[in-house]
Amino acid sequence: MVYAKQHSEFLTVTCLEWKHLLHEDRFKNIVSDSLAFLVGNQRIHVYAFVIMGNHFHLI
Repeated sequence: MVYAKQHSEFLTVTCLEWKHLLHEDRFKNIVSDSLAFLVGNQRIHVYAFVIMGNHFHLI
């Protein structure tokens, strides 16, 4: 089932126990490359995102 969205959503993804697993650039690149893949295949729309050491936010 597909739902039509009329508004943006804010999403926060956290690492287990708030561990700083995303501190290294190679792990941040995994997240950003995955988002780029999903956007490129029109699976999601990303208006903004920020990656911190232990979580990231998406709009």
